[in-house]
Amino acid sequence: MPRAPIVSLLATLVALPAAAATPEHPPKLRHQADLQGDAVVIGSTLAFDCAAGMPAAPAGSKVTCAGVSNVSDTAPDIYWRDNVASNAILPNKARSSATLSLPAGAKVAYARLYWGALHAGATADKSVTVDSAAGSPTVVTADDAWSTFYGFSQHPEWHYYQATADVTALVSKWTAADFRVTDVDAIEMANADAHLAFSAWTLVVFYQRTGDELRNLALFDGFTHVAPEFGLGAAAVTLSGFLVPPGYTAKMTAFTYEGDTVYSGDKLLFNGQYLTNAGNPKDNFFNGSRTFLGAPVSGASDVPKLGGQAGTMGGYDLDTVDVTALVKAGDKSAKLSAESAEDKFLLGGFVTSVTNLAPDFPDYDKVATDVNGGVLLTGDVVEYVLTSKNSGNDPAVGTVFEDVLDQRLELQPGSLVSVENGVNVPLSDAAGDDRGEWDSSTRTLRVRLGAGANASQGGKLGVGAGFQIRFRTKVKAGIGESVPNQGSVTASGLSGGAKKTWLSDGDPVTPGAQPTTVTVDECDDSSHCPGSKPFCDATTHTCQPCSSDAECTDPNLPACQPDGTCGECSSTNASKCPAGAPVCVGGKCAACTPGPNASECVNDPNGPVCLSKLEPVCGCDTDDDCGGPNSGKICENDKCTDGCRGEGGNGCPTDQQCSSQTAEPGVCGKTPPPPPPPAPGPAATDSDDDGGCGCALPGRSPSPSGLAALGAMVLGVALSRRRRAS
Repeated sequence: MPRAPIVSLLATLVALPAAAATPEHPPKLRHQADLQGDAVVIGSTLAFDCAAGMPAAPAGSKVTCAGVSNVSDTAPDIYWRDNVASNAILPNKARSSATLSLPAGAKVAYARLYWGALHAGATADKSVTVDSAAGSPTVVTADDAWSTFYGFSQHPEWHYYQATADVTALVSKWTAADFRVTDVDAIEMANADAHLAFSAWTLVVFYQRTGDELRNLALFDGFTHVAPEFGLGAAAVTLSGFLVPPGYTAKMTAFTYEGDTVYSGDKLLFNGQYLTNAGNPKDNFFNGSRTFLGAPVSGASDVPKLGGQAGTMGGYDLDTVDVTALVKAGDKSAKLSAESAEDKFLLGGFVTSVTNLAPDFPDYDKVATDVNGGVLLTGDVVEYVLTSKNSGNDPAVGTVFEDVLDQRLELQPGSLVSVENGVNVPLSDAAGDDRGEWDSSTRTLRVRLGAGANASQGGKLGVGAGFQIRFRTKVKAGIGESVPNQGSVTASGLSGGAKKTWLSDGDPVTPGAQPTTVTVDECDDSSHCPGSKPFCDATTHTCQPCSSDAECTDPNLPACQPDGTCGECSSTNASKCPAGAPVCVGGKCAACTPGPNASECVNDPNGPVCLSKLEPVCGCDTDDDCGGPNSGKICENDKCTDGCRGEGGNGCPTDQQCSSQTAEPGVCGKTPPPPPPPAPGPAATDSDDDGGCGCALPGRSPSPSGLAALGAMVLGVALSRRRRAS
């Protein structure tokens, strides 16, 4: 059946007049980075639209729309779970996958997951489950969420929501080709008359790959309800923090909800120009599609394998558009906006990727070395070396290095060195006499770098030019303490790019710039240990009282433990253990070795299991430890005892019966003999007829009981007549 016209579709819904006053959530900058790399955005719907005229289900899937009513509305009707869609799939069991593929050699720099739906309740669903077809599930918890009104009085409890979580650490270790999401809370769409509904998810990934074009990547998110009916006809945001170079390219990705092919009037603009391409008409840009530069997208590992054309994405849009022609060299900002004259939709976020003209210091390494050698001890001297180069596409100007030292790091006077063209250039700690200085009030080391640098301003580092800074500190931290340290470089672009700061990285495996951390040990050898703990454990680098039993002089603690402490016993010394506690567990004498079928517990009346308690003892975990199903033995309070259970445990011997009919403990007893057959009753006193009615037949006298019954009947008839007469 074709869908009803828009007017008739909305005729049954009553708009809430106060909805327009509900606060909205316009897009705001979430994350921005200059990277040699790009952004990858994937996502999928969790629902399918059964309406006539909509695209057919993808090949290899099984979709059952039979028996589903209200399919002529403009919303999806049933949920997907992998390649199956039907009204038997509950909303939180819906599941879909999208292909996650990054270029060879790429490293994840940032990743964020979004999920959203129409559901009952004003609070967003703040957790979902992600995995791959071959991986184990991981629960992801939101760090931000938005909720907004549904807008129609028939369902005041319904609200739209979007939630999001930083998943950088998770995605940086992802090896599967697919990314799968489930457990998104939503309304039950089957048979619901809901014209504006969705359930979907999006994953945004920024990656870095050295040698790629330098790009400014920016992610904006919010949850903007664009609904002209409620006076909410547009949303806009301004992107800045970049400088477009000659020969640039620019693209923009939008993920939105509630797009469809029926309603029109929804538009996406970049710098005031309406966007359109083969997959997204100018006046119906959000049309339930997934496209990249105008072509529909269907990934190799997508499940279900939706085609990406208009109407295939079940109330969800994920579209990437080429906006190169809408910016120009020298631009430092751009305006993105979405508007609608008729259709309603919810804007989840924007991702922009613009070629950038700027310096870049992506591989900014910091290494710490203990000058004294061996493990790091309190009082040792650590040398820090920071190295990087400008691998951007514009010279850096006003280039300044800084490093703020922790209170537990004491700068060694005269140790500050700048390495320039392979030559060590010592710098003084005083300010004003050269390019380096130590500001003791703020605990900041500062070096002005590059050509033309002096005692007051940084110089120029051309493209490909590098630097190295070295300095030493004495470590004053206590045993076991960890001390982080991180340097920075700040510079602007020669061509006019904005000033930016790059942080050093002490852990290239973990995404993002990580501090370089040193941890203080107690000893490297026994010469560092005091008399009370004279031996250094080579594994833990801690001082311990013993290295063998010979050093354990306390007669109550004669055995040296693996951790270097003295104990009551050990695996090689149980001489102090009595007959009642013959084995050593954790340095103490014990009755048995914890675990099932312990040799010390064989034939023990309490049971064959050594229980892990403060002091291990023999006992039982379940009835099975105490005997067979007809043993008349059960496990109660960790001990085997006489008894039985009516169900869920051991019963009685075959000639006995359990007093319990449940899992509660009972006692076994002799099975009682069967009851005797009932004794024959007295002879019947009614008439001889086979009906036993107690009435007399012709020629016979009525019995007393028959007369009584007849009297009652006559009395009943008389009373009935009196009630009718009254």
